[in-house]
Amino acid sequence: GQKYLLQAFKKLHKESPNIHLALVGTGPAEAKLKETYGKLPNVHFLGWRNDIPAVLKASDLLVLPSLKEAFGLVILEAMASGVVAIASNSGGAPDIIEDGKTGYLIPPGNSDAIAEVIQNVLRNPSQKMDVEKAALERARITIAKSINAKPHEIIFTSGGTESNNLVLKGLFFTNYPQKNHIVTTKIEHDCVLNSAKWLKKQGFKIEKLPVDKYGMIKSGDVKIGRASCRERV
Repeated sequence: GQKYLLQAFKKLHKESPNIHLALVGTGPAEAKLKETYGKLPNVHFLGWRNDIPAVLKASDLLVLPSLKEAFGLVILEAMASGVVAIASNSGGAPDIIEDGKTGYLIPPGNSDAIAEVIQNVLRNPSQKMDVEKAALERARITIAKSINAKPHEIIFTSGGTESNNLVLKGLFFTNYPQKNHIVTTKIEHDCVLNSAKWLKKQGFKIEKLPVDKYGMIKSGDVKIGRASCRERV
């Protein structure tokens, strides 16, 4: 489906020459896409990246033009990052996105529809902000449900900002000692790990979950971590 996004971008760039498109990931169609669209201005083929949260934070929109998509984890990642997601109305996307409220659904394989939605979103910043807020809450609810948690227990933060982690410390102490168990991962930013180390000295129990080679954790491990939390508190 990437070719339809590139075709849409070609149209959009004529009207908005400052717009940029970053394509993340690799695959069998990459060489052909580069050959056909690689010379388009402001098109960036980033290849495989391990810093998807940082890429999302630097983006205004996420477009997932896949013709088939089982679940679309990247949609949840975007929503949790406060980024508007535009995805093909197929596979698991309709289960996550409520069209026009928590994101936007487009007909698969339709470059005109992609261009129109992108243009409308960028031209209506107040509406875009409303969708971002609704998407963030939707991501919180979806993730909480997947690990048998409550939505208010899910806190999204940028690991690279010490100010966010100071806020987290305050949130943790609000519930201390009723809830004194923190589940994180071994590869968080130093700001997070240093905050966790400090909280451990204050009596909190810190559990660091393992990650795979892509930096992902298994939902089953999160459930185990939460079960351990309930046993210890």
